[in-house]
Amino acid sequence: MGKKFKATPFAKFHELFPEIDAAETLGVGPDIRKVKSQKTMAINALKSLGTDGAPAWLKEAMKG
Repeated sequence: MGKKFKATPFAKFHELFPEIDAAETLGVGPDIRKVKSQKTMAINALKSLGTDGAPAWLKEAMKG
């Protein structure tokens, strides 16, 4: 059999056009993406651990 085709992943907008991203987000784009990523990770952790025994810092990170 032939080799399986692996598609190249799409590039992110802020990587392709950093000047436009900086203008749209007033220069805080990387910070916004970092907070959004942390909030997503906190939500996923709470989904897997449950909210009953979750530490306070994890609940605070979810609030955002």
